[in-house]
Amino acid sequence: MSKHRRVQVSVLAVAASSLFAATEVKQNQRAIYYDVYGLTADAVRHSMDKNTPIRSASGVFRGEMKTWLDWDISWWQQNGSCRITRVSVMSKATTTLPRWQDEAKAPVALQQRWNGFMKALKQHEAGHAKIAQSWVDKLIPGLRKISPNPSCEALYAEARRLAAEYQSNNQREQDEYDKRTRHGEAEGVVLP
Repeated sequence: MSKHRRVQVSVLAVAASSLFAATEVKQNQRAIYYDVYGLTADAVRHSMDKNTPIRSASGVFRGEMKTWLDWDISWWQQNGSCRITRVSVMSKATTTLPRWQDEAKAPVALQQRWNGFMKALKQHEAGHAKIAQSWVDKLIPGLRKISPNPSCEALYAEARRLAAEYQSNNQREQDEYDKRTRHGEAEGVVLP
């Protein structure tokens, strides 16, 4: 019988009886903005630190990209063997960024500094997205390579284990990136 992670019948699995699993990749990206105010660099920095929703034990941050991987598989069981027939992976990303409400009223020099800051911040957050995408690109063939198993439950358990390992590796690499770049400061994410 054809099943997938949510234990629903999948017509796709019946059609995908070849040796290779069908693959579906999706991306879900969204942006969240928080408002900041001020007509001087000090005022803008203070407003960012006050209004940012990004707070953790590590500190207060002015921008963030949260990434995670979601996945699903379908399988086909026939003649005592269960094998994956479809792999679906979704990369999800939510970016949180400041939005300067007083920009049009501020001195041109401060606007230029803000634009440089925002460009660097967006590039840093794009680096996080690139890391997440690299783990999506690794997870898909990883799931497709899982060997057939007499037990569909064991097949699914192996897929779950592999996906958890890849998500853990993704998070480790994200953390290393932030440490290496000092959360973007080494890349220019500083409002002088």
